[in-house]
This record gives sequence, C-alpha cells and structure tokens, in this order.
Amino acid sequence: MEIEWHDDTRVTVTIHQSWMDTYAKCPEKARRGIESPSPPSDATTLGTGMHAACAAVLEGESDPHQSLRDAMFEEFAHPEFKWTGNGPQTKSQLISYASKLYECWEAEALPVLAHPVSVEHKFRIPIGTREIGGLAVTLVIEGTWDYEDENLMYDWKTASSLRAYGPQALRKAVQPTMYTLAHVLETGAPFSSVIPFRYGVVLKKAQPEFVWKDTFRHEGDWAWLIEQMWAACRLWVALPEGPWPLIDEGWICSAKWCQFWSDCKGKPRQLETESWNQS
Repeated sequence: MEIEWHDDTRVTVTIHQSWMDTYAKCPEKARRGIESPSPPSDATTLGTGMHAACAAVLEGESDPHQSLRDAMFEEFAHPEFKWTGNGPQTKSQLISYASKLYECWEAEALPVLAHPVSVEHKFRIPIGTREIGGLAVTLVIEGTWDYEDENLMYDWKTASSLRAYGPQALRKAVQPTMYTLAHVLETGAPFSSVIPFRYGVVLKKAQPEFVWKDTFRHEGDWAWLIEQMWAACRLWVALPEGPWPLIDEGWICSAKWCQFWSDCKGKPRQLETESWNQS
C-alpha cells in the first residue's frame, strides 16, 4: 500500500498484489510494511534473478544470464539484504543456483509458449473514489504481469514445494485475481468473462523441476477483491498507527520471515492483571 496525499481531504491509495497477499496473512504486518517494506532476501533474490532472465529471453535479448546477474547484484546492494539460512550461502552460489532454476524454466516452459501479446506488462488502474472518514480516497491497483499470449496470462514462480499451488490455495490466491481484473479493465473485456491464469513453477530442488498450475477468475472474484481492498482502506483511515488484526498462524509469523516479529509476537510481555483478580 502506497499513500499519496493531494491535500488535507484527498488521498490516493495504491495497492499491489503482494501487499494484499501479506494483508490476507497478517494485516498488522501489512500495515507496518507501508512505512517499512520488507528488504530483499536470498529467497526473494532467487526469484528476482530468474524473472529477469525469463523476461530477457522472451524480449529477444542475447544473454539472459547477464540479466539474471545484474538483477541479483542490484538486490545484493540493498543495505538490509537478508540471508535466511536456507540453501546457498554465498552470492556466487546463489547466482549459480538461480541460473539452474532459469535453465529448468528455459527447457520446460519456453518451448511451449506461444507468441507473446505482452512481456513484463506494467499496469496502474484506478478502481474508484469513495468517501471514508471525511477523506476522498481514490483506490488504484498497480503491478506487472510476467507474460501473456492470446489465450492465457502467466506468472513465473520459484517454490520449495507445491503447497501454495493446491486447488484451494489457487482459488484463494490474490495475484491471479488482481492481474485478471487489471486485464479486464485494460482490455474492456466483459465482466461476464472467465479469465484463465497459469503459474509456471520451478521447484527449488537439487535438480530443479518444472510444473504448470492453472486457475481462473470471474466477476465474483474481482468484486470480492475490490471490497477487500476498500476494507483495507477503511482500516488505514481509522487506525493509521495500528494495531491492525494480529495473526500468528503459519510460517510468516517468525523472526525468519517477518522483520517486525521481535517488536510484535516476539516482544517480551507480561499479562496485564490490573482489572481482574487472580485466585
């Protein structure tokens, strides 16, 4: 979520799918991330490198591996770059492994892709303006989809397992909903359309494996996402300093994967007992 004030009564709120995905897992982590976005890590940099190489070859560049290296060194240069302790432990090892992931994608995905309609397509689309707490709030969605041909929208992923790509997880995923919504709004396709979306997933194994995972979205999905985003806007107006709902389920609530953990769930605290008696 990015906040742009125009004056004391008008504000634009821009939401990316990654922020909404975090919001769905833990609203408080998402709120804190407005001012302090998560720094890159070895895990995210693997994906960044592979994406850069995929985009380079799809756009006709001659050396996708150089694009991979350039993208990864840009992430390494971040002052808060974080090593999670999983997998390769040096920059050169991480680059080498990212190249293996890309080569798996190149061997399995690239040969079956049709002629692209768009590669790394950026969008920024206003959804509307509503009055919330005395403010005129304009909601905008923004992002980049990886690839589109005449039949499908695609996104390339790296993953340790397919847990996030099971049938239920696919139906609840934010990214396909936001990207297909953006596609419909940009192209003028009817809201009665059913838009397919395909993940190309490279599994992070000693010998990487490639899997296609398909899902779809329709009008009901888009309407629900829009209401979720407006709800997040209302929460921001009402509680800009938080706290928002605190969710401690799953892997995201840990020192390893949340930079706010030590000041949240991991913060030492005692039970407040002033208002009731202990027997």
